[in-house]
Amino acid sequence: MQSATGQSKGAGTAKKADQAEPIVKKKLSRLTIVLALLITAGTLGILGLVLFGIWPPKESPREPSFIGPTPQAILAAGLKVEAVGQPVRDPNDNTQLILTVTVSNNLNIALPREGIPIPGAPPPSAGPVKLCSVDLKVVYYKINEQGQRELAGVGYGSVANVEYGQKSAPYPIYAAEIGDWQPGNENKYKYEIVPDHLWADNDCREPEPTPAARIEQIALRPSTP
Repeated sequence: MQSATGQSKGAGTAKKADQAEPIVKKKLSRLTIVLALLITAGTLGILGLVLFGIWPPKESPREPSFIGPTPQAILAAGLKVEAVGQPVRDPNDNTQLILTVTVSNNLNIALPREGIPIPGAPPPSAGPVKLCSVDLKVVYYKINEQGQRELAGVGYGSVANVEYGQKSAPYPIYAAEIGDWQPGNENKYKYEIVPDHLWADNDCREPEPTPAARIEQIALRPSTP
């Protein structure tokens, strides 16, 4: 039999074991959690900006200059468009008229400066530029018995890469379904050459896409199987 003393000692030992201090886990304070979240979010944000080329800031090339907004403004800037002869029927397609034109580049335009804009800097001055491209419309009108214009049709064309002070090679502009335009009855019709969407620059480089445009291009790119 176990003595009472033995029972007392066993009970005391068990009591001491039960009363052993548990391991205390320290809880993180709210401030520490908030700081950790902010640091993580900031790190991920910077990583995203670097991956998409948004940061660090770089000096982007100057955007091309589009002159307008009216044909009159384009012509006033120094563009000259001339017809070479009268419209003629297309020998390969009798339904089409051909008007041959030339474009002379006497443009003087103030181009935007390259790089990051400087506050308070004076505006750029106008100077000779290269004609990168210009869209042309030949609008044909029929003159009715009252002497009023009636739209007969429109031809479209584009001339590109004309150095300052130079004239382009003759360029044909085609228009379809203009009616009974024939040699000898030109007084029945009139036409007007209208310049539109002029792009003038120094080296005519294509503009680099913005970060948003690059993301859109990636999203629209077809996936390979």
